[in-house]
Amino acid sequence: MQAELKDLRNSGWESVLKKARVIGCTVTGAASHKALLDALQPGVLLVEEAGELLEAHVLTSLCTKAKHLVLIGDHKQLRPKVESYSLQKESGRGYDLNVSLFERLVLAGFPHASLAVQHRMHPDISRLVRPTYPALHDHPSVAQHPAFKGLGQHRVVFIHHEVPEDGEDSNSGWHASKVQQSKVNSHEVGMVRAVVTYLLQQGYAKEQLVVLTPYLGQLLELKQALAKEMGAAVDEMDMADLRKAVLPQLLANLYVEDKDKQHGNNGVRLATIDNYQGEESDIVVASLVRSNSAGKVGFLKEPERINVLLSRARYGMILIGNADTLRNASSSAAKSHWGRVLTAMGEAGQIHTGLPAVCQRHQRPILPVLDSPAAFLQRSPDGGCCEPCSATLPCGHPCKLHCHAGGHDTIKCKVQVTTFCPAGHVHTRLCFGRDAACPTCVELRRVEDEEAAKLKKLEANAARKRSASDQEAVRLRGKAAALQQQLRALEDDLQQHKELMAAEMEAIELELALELQKAQVPAQLVDWAAEQEHQAVVDHAAQEERAAAERLRLEADKLAAEEAAQQAEGMKEIADQQRQLAAISAQLQQEADAARKRYVSDQEAARLRGKASALQQHLRALEEDLRRRKELMAAEMEAKKLELALELQDFA
Repeated sequence: MQAELKDLRNSGWESVLKKARVIGCTVTGAASHKALLDALQPGVLLVEEAGELLEAHVLTSLCTKAKHLVLIGDHKQLRPKVESYSLQKESGRGYDLNVSLFERLVLAGFPHASLAVQHRMHPDISRLVRPTYPALHDHPSVAQHPAFKGLGQHRVVFIHHEVPEDGEDSNSGWHASKVQQSKVNSHEVGMVRAVVTYLLQQGYAKEQLVVLTPYLGQLLELKQALAKEMGAAVDEMDMADLRKAVLPQLLANLYVEDKDKQHGNNGVRLATIDNYQGEESDIVVASLVRSNSAGKVGFLKEPERINVLLSRARYGMILIGNADTLRNASSSAAKSHWGRVLTAMGEAGQIHTGLPAVCQRHQRPILPVLDSPAAFLQRSPDGGCCEPCSATLPCGHPCKLHCHAGGHDTIKCKVQVTTFCPAGHVHTRLCFGRDAACPTCVELRRVEDEEAAKLKKLEANAARKRSASDQEAVRLRGKAAALQQQLRALEDDLQQHKELMAAEMEAIELELALELQKAQVPAQLVDWAAEQEHQAVVDHAAQEERAAAERLRLEADKLAAEEAAQQAEGMKEIADQQRQLAAISAQLQQEADAARKRYVSDQEAARLRGKASALQQHLRALEEDLRRRKELMAAEMEAKKLELALELQDFA
């Protein structure tokens, strides 16, 4: 998907770029869009600052259809940056990764052309680099560059001092983090601030000045010192190097990044020598930093960096450093190169212990030379000499400044005047502050603003309290809903638990009942069998009893029918029945005894005996009933006899 999107973008760019005669990009862009450039098939590749590019970067920029490769650069200035020292040519290990294709071809004798005429530097400046470029000539126009304002005839000044560079125990702020090997010279920071202020007082614009230094530590200190008074701009390359080398809290403490974002590049340009290669400025002020008795010059030992430093200025250049440290450098290359440069400066009278300032108005030197920030304030407070200006300003008041360069159109008159504001208030202001606010009006506005702020604060507090109350209410409602939900969940859990316990209890009861049933089945079966057998016996006895009763009834009926003649026979039958009943009773008694013997149960035998006794009682009751019935039958028979006798008598 990403490849397809890239192809779509390339197709759109290709249609646009095909209409262009010249396409410009960085080597990184050329490598990133190699397929697009191959599709465009440019025949010529022109590489600017080729001496500062890695060979690999140039090779990746070449297109497959390229016919010409034009390299423009200077192999006697800074080489490409390679972080690992062991891979650099200076290590002597043979990797030479920081040797550009440009330098390799030139040193190999490949045909090349050299710049013969320079259009940048005044001859007083270009002569310092002529030993490196002996064939380089000055164009006549550079001799016509404007004079260096405030320095008389001087174009190049080396301010020599012997103040040591800051040590590792310095409180400058840079060394608070032990994460970088950078150097700082606080004395030079103060001198640079004073020199730049002096040059601005001469009428130079901030855009005409640049301050160079070989060390990021000094760059950071200069940024802090200059930003407060005149503004200071650091480009993105130096800021990127600072972010890599310095702890973030150090940058935050110095407000470097925040001020850059607020002011952009509005201020005096600050840069390291390495990141200023290829650029130029009307005036260059350089802080060389290194000042020690051991001759340690660090980054200043490389001739290429020295050439870049000395070839950036058009009109004038001021170097601030320790000439003795540079002359006695421990590096032979640095000692030779700086020795030649300082000798040329010394012969031209360009080495001083301070800034050889010249009053532009009176055209006389300010003596003694300005060798410290305090000296600038004492002997040239406003950019000229110490004489009062006394000129009349456009407002009519005399100029209160000391001697200074330039006119008075931009001078701010600081005479106190009394006037009326548009509201009619009398107030005192500085003469130049015609738009100055009336203190009374300001105070009234302040009171109004305070009251409005108080009201706004009260409203904000009330709104905040309402918001907090609403939030608390919402939170409590949410909490109550959550608690209710939890309560319902607990109730559901309790109900489920109860149901589970009930099911478990029922299961346990069933298991116990099953076990009890299993334990009682044999005894129950025995009891049931005994009851069934006993019931069969009782049923049989009952049937026998009912049959006997029926026979007795029939016999009684027969006796009643057969009258008195059959009474004797009935009595006989009753006797027979009694005997039969006695036999049945005996039989039942035997059967009960047999049942008792069969089931070997004393209790059952007792029960059967009780039942037999009950049957005997019932038999006796039947006998009694039979007796009464006999008596009744006898009475009825007697009554019938009487009735018959009466009927016979009536009939007769």
